[in-house]
Amino acid sequence: MNDSSKRVKWKLNPSALRRYGGLCASCIGLTANLVIAAVEPNVSIFSGHVIGMASAVGLLLPLSLLSFTALRGATRDFSHAMLNAATVVAISIGFACIYYNKQINKKPHFTTYHSWVGLAAFLAMAAASMGGALYYYGRGFLPRSVSVVVKKVHRTAGWPVFFVGLAAMELAMYSGWTVKHPLLSAWWCWYMVVCLVPLLGAMLYVVVAKAPPVYIFVRDEEGKKAE
Repeated sequence: MNDSSKRVKWKLNPSALRRYGGLCASCIGLTANLVIAAVEPNVSIFSGHVIGMASAVGLLLPLSLLSFTALRGATRDFSHAMLNAATVVAISIGFACIYYNKQINKKPHFTTYHSWVGLAAFLAMAAASMGGALYYYGRGFLPRSVSVVVKKVHRTAGWPVFFVGLAAMELAMYSGWTVKHPLLSAWWCWYMVVCLVPLLGAMLYVVVAKAPPVYIFVRDEEGKKAE
């Protein structure tokens, strides 16, 4: 009797489904886009740029940002750190692919708005992730005043960085490569309108309305009373 009273039961939180439904739709849409980009004929090194950047901005970074409102405790910190690290790896692969592709084709670098905004997003994502790592691993030796500043900058920078990345994705719709791949372009349009709109709505609600955390799993109070 004593053991059963201490046992904690958890259930899926319906509020979490409403808030993170847009994220689920975004993940499904992005996965479809990446599959098409990977299997489409004449896939080149440039395709790695599309897959890497889209994975970072459309999937990994949103998951990293929302992990702080969906998870808790050590699980939240670990998930956030791993997703941030995966974001940096993805954008690094994407940047390396486009840079190498330009080099072997002897084309000039940074000639469009998309390239400059994308470069800003790449540098900002890397800096924000390094700031988080500095705060997490530097708490033991950094002065408290410095640690507090690094923490505030890291938390504040996450959302603006994400929107800069989205701007780069939108500008990519006007690139020559996208125009030459109509099937992929159609999927991207669907992804932007159907998936990103509810995702951005959920994110703006969290930021603007300063909504309290909504965890994916909550205590099953009814089950506890039944026991």
